[in-house]
Amino acid sequence: MPQSSSNTITKGKTDWTKILALTAGLGGLVAGAYLIFHKTPTPGTFNIGQPVSNPSSAILGEKVTITCTISMEGGEKYNGKVIIAIEEGSVLATPGDLLEQKSFDVELLPGESKTLTYIHTVKGAIGRKDVEVYINQGTESLDSHHFDDVFYAVNPTISFSLGQPIVSPATVVLGQTVQITCPVT
Repeated sequence: MPQSSSNTITKGKTDWTKILALTAGLGGLVAGAYLIFHKTPTPGTFNIGQPVSNPSSAILGEKVTITCTISMEGGEKYNGKVIIAIEEGSVLATPGDLLEQKSFDVELLPGESKTLTYIHTVKGAIGRKDVEVYINQGTESLDSHHFDDVFYAVNPTISFSLGQPIVSPATVVLGQTVQITCPVT
């Protein structure tokens, strides 16, 4: 069986340290060829549509359905994660506190669009809720957009009516105690 030298590889058991040494000795030519032929696809330009909430306002604990359409123009096939994040509305130019988020595995071809649906249970404080949409591929963020006031968390509506007040006794003298009752329905 032939012997291994510092610049040859023999048949049989593979010595990975020698393979690495050989590729390094080629001045990175092999690594460069790998990058050319095995590159990550470059997606095109993303369009993130305005998220829509149905209903547009809800009481804490109720559910809202948020839909958002993502499309891509040009580039190559996109295969990654789209994250829809629900945040408290903020009076500042920065996003509010994160309340909840959902991740979607999405595959898009150039010219294609996908509508994502997220059913969210309303939580947090009474007031406006914002939505942030992130488009990621692996650990890289490709695009994102912040949308203000997508829906509102509101106080519950309480309906009641007041009946005619009743004073007892109906006739009184100065200093006498009276009782007033008012029916509520």
